[in-house]
Amino acid sequence: MKKTNREIIIEKVFNEGYDMGIYDKKLDTVNQQNLKKVLDNIKYQCDTKININRKKYIVEIDIIDNNEVDFNVLSLREYESRYGSFIED
Repeated sequence: MKKTNREIIIEKVFNEGYDMGIYDKKLDTVNQQNLKKVLDNIKYQCDTKININRKKYIVEIDIIDNNEVDFNVLSLREYESRYGSFIED
């Protein structure tokens, strides 16, 4: 049986030695290519640009002090209105 995006993310979080914190349900709709970007950036705690239905979003990945990883998905427009331009590596 195929794992859901949530199950894949939780497994990766635990493998990195963290606990799961906040999970944004928008991540359930992310395709495999964009999911890989999110998974690759967990250990770097790096905001990640993804696409959902051809619209640009940013996944904020935060590790808070009790070792929990939080995932919050914002539209690119909302992210840039809060923090300024998103600069990719």
